[in-house]
Amino acid sequence: GADVSRLSLDGEIYYVGIGKITTIVKGTDLTNILFLKESDLIEEVIRGRNVGTYISIALVVAAVMINLGVLTLLLRPLGELAENMMRMAALQTDESFDKGLDSNLYEIAAI
Repeated sequence: GADVSRLSLDGEIYYVGIGKITTIVKGTDLTNILFLKESDLIEEVIRGRNVGTYISIALVVAAVMINLGVLTLLLRPLGELAENMMRMAALQTDESFDKGLDSNLYEIAAI
C-alpha cells in the first residue's frame, strides 16, 4: 500500500506519496515517491468556492437593493398623507394640499 502525508517546504504545503513497486525479478523492487503541491491539487476547488461566494454576495446585495427600492416606493405617499392629516387636525382647510390623492381627504377637509 501507499502512504500519503503532508509536508511543508519553503512555506508551501506538499502531499507526499510513497509506494513500493514489486517486480517479478527478485531484488529489484522499486520505491516510487510522488510530490504534489497542495495549491496545484486543490486550486480548482478553491476557485469554484470563491466564485460561488461572490455570486451569493451579489445576489444578497441585489435583493437588498430591490427591497429598499420597493419600500421607498411604497412609503413615499405616507409623508404627504401625514402632512395633510396634520393640517386637517389643526383645522387648516385651505386648498393647498394635493387633490389628486385617492382618498376622501379633500372632501373631508372641505366640510
